[in-house]
Amino acid sequence: MKNTKVIVVVLIAIALVGILASVFMKKKPGVTSRATVPTEQTQRGDNGSDEESFVGNIYDLLERGETVTCTFYSEDQGSKIEGTVYVSGKNSRSDIIATNTDGTVIENHSIIKDEMMYMWSSDREEGMKLTMPKNEAELEENLPDETDTTPKVDAKAVMEKLNYKCNPWKVDQRLLDIPNDINFVDLTKQMEELQMNQVKEACAMCDEQADADAVAQCKKILNCQ
Repeated sequence: MKNTKVIVVVLIAIALVGILASVFMKKKPGVTSRATVPTEQTQRGDNGSDEESFVGNIYDLLERGETVTCTFYSEDQGSKIEGTVYVSGKNSRSDIIATNTDGTVIENHSIIKDEMMYMWSSDREEGMKLTMPKNEAELEENLPDETDTTPKVDAKAVMEKLNYKCNPWKVDQRLLDIPNDINFVDLTKQMEELQMNQVKEACAMCDEQADADAVAQCKKILNCQ
């Protein structure tokens, strides 16, 4: 686990739990930022309570299709994350607090609703949204690379297996409402536009081939319009 690990939230929330970054997200001044097949273990709580212990990640929780609220805590190498996840069928919300080794505390939030993931945090002016990744590989592909101008995102953290303690939850729909006072950057749309631009550039390079046959073959391979 990295010092700046936060769950998105997804995270994927933790959604992800937490999680959150895009080169288009603006940092607030004066604030310091940050698959294997899972095993599942459930254990009935003490004294006949309804509490269950569950080891897995956000995808595993959603696959269960239950209506529960779960808490978790994880600490490693001086950094820690703790939070609460609310799950209603295929929708969820994650509220996570990440504390780095330098004492920096960041609140991360994410909502998965209608196959979309919305993420925001206390150290960013904007949130981001993207189509809910189907698995870890797709999540890593859609999240932006780390740079000096983006918060550090550890996609593995979103998929990390955690020890949840879950109880039945009487759904409070307000917790699953998307905040209307936050501007969510559409990361999925931006990734699609980026891919389109890359294809256009590659197709343009086909015109530099030596002869007409090579140009045609190049454009056929790339499915150029």
